[in-house]
Amino acid sequence: MVLPMTKRLPSIFFLLAIAAAGLTTGACKAEPGLKGQVGQTVEVQAPVVDTYVLKNGNTLLFIGGAKYAHEDLSVLIPPEVAKALGDVKKLDRAEISVKGRVHLFHGHPEIHLATATDLKIVKPAHYDLELRDIDLKGWLGLEHPAGAPTSAAERERNLAKNRPYFSTEGMHPRELDSASFLELVRGYDKKLGLRPGEKRRNLTPQQKKTLAEMENHIVSLTGWLVVTYPGPPERTNDRSIRFHDWHMELLAEPMDHGPGVGDPTAIICEITPRTEGPIYRSGTRLQKLAEFIRLLDQSDQATGHPPHRVRVTGYLFWDDSHSKEPLDVGPTVQFFTKKNGYYHPWRQTAWEIHPVLKVEDLGPAAPGDAPQTF
Repeated sequence: MVLPMTKRLPSIFFLLAIAAAGLTTGACKAEPGLKGQVGQTVEVQAPVVDTYVLKNGNTLLFIGGAKYAHEDLSVLIPPEVAKALGDVKKLDRAEISVKGRVHLFHGHPEIHLATATDLKIVKPAHYDLELRDIDLKGWLGLEHPAGAPTSAAERERNLAKNRPYFSTEGMHPRELDSASFLELVRGYDKKLGLRPGEKRRNLTPQQKKTLAEMENHIVSLTGWLVVTYPGPPERTNDRSIRFHDWHMELLAEPMDHGPGVGDPTAIICEITPRTEGPIYRSGTRLQKLAEFIRLLDQSDQATGHPPHRVRVTGYLFWDDSHSKEPLDVGPTVQFFTKKNGYYHPWRQTAWEIHPVLKVEDLGPAAPGDAPQTF
């Protein structure tokens, strides 16, 4: 279904969350942003949105806060300090207080941590396990549907992801299962002339126009919800920890286990902060529909019941940021990475339903429906 003209919008990671933050430099109050504080010692309280261990042994914590919206900000921790801190992954999504000297790296401010005692956990890691009746007031990203992009292509992608919620009551979207969904989007790939791993930045104006028309289609996809999980902080949502997407992995057939090598990959559907509240208020609870919910350590926690067959309605969306073969896209899981325990490929196609506007429960898998683990 193509959205009526009265409801159409233009169809169009690095890392900042939107949360309370504090910054002081000695006795003087600092202005928002850290570029003007190079060489000074500052103290910042903000959430950690991502953690990276570099090849040279240094650790980078990407942090953010309302004062630093749209500004990449990181904490560099040398190996000896990281060793004193212990497992730095425990800092993921925790709110920390960190004190150190400001440097610039490729134009972006870094706080260099000199001692482990200059970093403290203010609040433990925050990780949602279920949809919420979330109030968007106070979320800076509400006024920034383009998020915090670093390129024109990312801006186009974010605007498409952040289309607003509206009720699909009375609409009759095209009904698809996994096979017909893949047939449809492969036809779109062919019409657009997309090569494996193609990116928006390489598209011609005519290709972008055609893509925008395709992404304006609303469809319904039916499949089995084996795994669901909250998305990470990302620039689409101003790197917020609280305001994030929800990933739903829909399979053609039910399974009695989480994804493993040789298992089929899923079609990805994403609920966004703008659509989460209405979907929650409709009665949808992801833990009642999914067999597993993925935790922060990438393990799959059983919900205690078999997967449900669901019908997901929303916008078609081509996520070119996850179009690499076989790292992202492929028919079956081939390997797990040692670094984060995630599996690859993890999706059938770069096309997904995003944002999701409606989720319907079509019932649980019956005993014997799900392939067994041997």
